[in-house]
Amino acid sequence: MNKSTIIICLIIISVISLGLKLSVTNFSTFPGEDATGYIFNAIGHTNGDFSPSPSKTLGWSLFLSPFFELVNSENFLDYSNTARTISIVISLFSIFIMYKLSRKFFPEKYSLVAACLFAFEPHLNYNSGQALSEPLYILIFMISFYFILNQNSKLFYLSFLFTGLLVWVRLPGAIMLLAISIIFFYHSKLSSKTFVKFILGLSIFFLIITPILVNRYDTYGDPLYFELGSSLFTGEFGTLQSIDTIDLEYSAIDYIDDHSVPEFIHRFILTGIFNIVEQLTKISFPYLIILIPIGILFSFRAFDQRQKSINANWILILTTISLMIITFSVIPERRFLYYLLPFLIIFATIPIQRLIEYGLSTFSFTKKQKHYSLILILGVIIVLSSLFMMRYDVMDKFEEQEQIELAQLLKNKISGNILDAGNALRGISFAELSEFNMKLNLNEQNYPSSSIPITKDIKIINISGASLNDFILNGEKENLRYIAINQDGATEIWYPFLSDIYYNEQQYSYLKKIIDTNELGFTKFKVKVFEIDYDKFRNP
Repeated sequence: MNKSTIIICLIIISVISLGLKLSVTNFSTFPGEDATGYIFNAIGHTNGDFSPSPSKTLGWSLFLSPFFELVNSENFLDYSNTARTISIVISLFSIFIMYKLSRKFFPEKYSLVAACLFAFEPHLNYNSGQALSEPLYILIFMISFYFILNQNSKLFYLSFLFTGLLVWVRLPGAIMLLAISIIFFYHSKLSSKTFVKFILGLSIFFLIITPILVNRYDTYGDPLYFELGSSLFTGEFGTLQSIDTIDLEYSAIDYIDDHSVPEFIHRFILTGIFNIVEQLTKISFPYLIILIPIGILFSFRAFDQRQKSINANWILILTTISLMIITFSVIPERRFLYYLLPFLIIFATIPIQRLIEYGLSTFSFTKKQKHYSLILILGVIIVLSSLFMMRYDVMDKFEEQEQIELAQLLKNKISGNILDAGNALRGISFAELSEFNMKLNLNEQNYPSSSIPITKDIKIINISGASLNDFILNGEKENLRYIAINQDGATEIWYPFLSDIYYNEQQYSYLKKIIDTNELGFTKFKVKVFEIDYDKFRNP
């Protein structure tokens, strides 16, 4: 295939991918909480505020800030849509990088197939329109891996550079350093020259991340400070951001002392492995779930690919997953695994190549049949992706308005500490943002760029608890007065015991229902708000 044909094919693939992305992106609504935090940080950067977030690095917000300089708007939605647009553009550009990376494994035709699998992947298409950091994170991951495969030139140094940039985008990006280090030595002969090259690569990496370390040290007194690190080994997701455990210091040794080594292995190793496998299975739907297992089997005898490159792909996947096992034992967030999809797609492309090139044991394709078969496979993939994306519940303006209406009711009806189970209170942020004058709030009132201004009378807090009783007792200590429960949002990770309250409120006499959106005529946003009567809890 000539270069112009390849470019035309990639453009067509990108146009189809763009259509899929836009089908699940609503530019008329505000983004989610994480995206809003990034956007506020980026706006803060344009005003000279580079304060680090306790749980995030500044790479994505720094990337956005030059574009925000051009927006110059007083409407927060304009900044949100700028971030969404940039995120989508990055994901489209990544299709070309996916093709380039795939050329390390496949000829042009099947590299285009890999680019298609990546471009049509529904989870990535949905994520690309959310103004989150994943598209940039995935792009840099691919670039870093691409350059480490270039062992025969000095370009491999760029792998260490981009790994440093990966840490800027998300702190867990540091896991890539171990992967590229192993790949480097796997591809090199051990000699003094090899170690000198490796040390130079490490120097480039640490030079890139030094500003992050200095910034965090100046702010928190610890260059490696990360908000969730001190309580991760409690083994309970609810303790990570709960107000009653904010100063908790609990290490792996503490957990072993309290429970035993076998229990530690079960809770943090076996559970982590199970959660990773479960989430990888979920993000493999609808078509990778079939292709990846077959591709993995073929990868053990990859006669159409350089075995060293396939092994490097294995090293990247297994090394980075291994370093995430403990985190996933507590935080099974599938978004954290999206970076693996390009490398799993490399495996998923192998069976397509084998089928088209060699057929089955009973028949083989003619040259013409090969073209038609490949087009048919890609057509099926597009259909499967489109059908799968119809499952995504994209919030519309009407639902957002119901959330804002609930927020206004709460402002007029309650005051004090309230717990949000399942984004039941996101309308409070939306209400503030809909009235938000960007210049006035940031310049004259000096709001911190990393936070959303919340009404003074209502404070949203998190409370930990292994059971409902523990939760209520901890809530009393922290003056928790209200619980807001989303019908679909009291998740298994955070507060599984609150789901029953929504459906069986009459069984909890110490909870007084003060708002029910069903009774208010809401059609899309189903939330109940309860006031806690601690006297009735103690004396039922």
